[in-house]
Amino acid sequence: MNKLKFLLPHHFLRLLYINFRYNGMLDRRRLILMDGDVELKLGKTSKISIPKGGRLDFGNIVHEFSHRSNTKLILEDEATLALEEDWTIVDKGCVVYVGNGKKLSIGSRTYISSNVKILAHDNISIGKNCMIASGVQIFSGDGHPIYQDGACINPDAPVVLEDNVWLGSRALILKGVKVGEGAIVAAGAVVTKDVPSHSIAAGNPAKIIKQNISWRESA
Repeated sequence: MNKLKFLLPHHFLRLLYINFRYNGMLDRRRLILMDGDVELKLGKTSKISIPKGGRLDFGNIVHEFSHRSNTKLILEDEATLALEEDWTIVDKGCVVYVGNGKKLSIGSRTYISSNVKILAHDNISIGKNCMIASGVQIFSGDGHPIYQDGACINPDAPVVLEDNVWLGSRALILKGVKVGEGAIVAAGAVVTKDVPSHSIAAGNPAKIIKQNISWRESA
């Protein structure tokens, strides 16, 4: 893959380039905002899709507890990062990778806190109004194939987080998992199986400990 790696000295020039490349213009109705320290590796045929009214705020410190570590966005050829209307925030220190021909979609008003790692070796879908706490990892693949008798025994598989999902700090979401609407994954949980809607999953491996719950973001 031919990659373009940008470490332009002037933050504003880079913002202009990114917005013109993916939006065709600098349009405040669909805007990409990035901190000057974000490292970008963008395949020539990669796409960032933002509808009118949408905004991606990537790598800017928006929380007092955010860590000041490197932030990376890596899109392979034919990879797509798709957003919805309204804002999406990806905080400082996050690593977002979308593999060749794969898609990462993020719903509106979803906040991804610092030091989160999202590796989309297969498609990953994150719904609206989700809260993803610091240190969470979401993987739709193992990173390396394992073979037995010449056949791959650990294929990649998509991950789905439905609307209003809350992932606690350092939770690990593994390939092939679906987390249902309104569910909570406790801090440090390792999720290897689906989590039903409006339930709480905790532990390693994660198990359902509460059902018929609801939650809301504190004021």
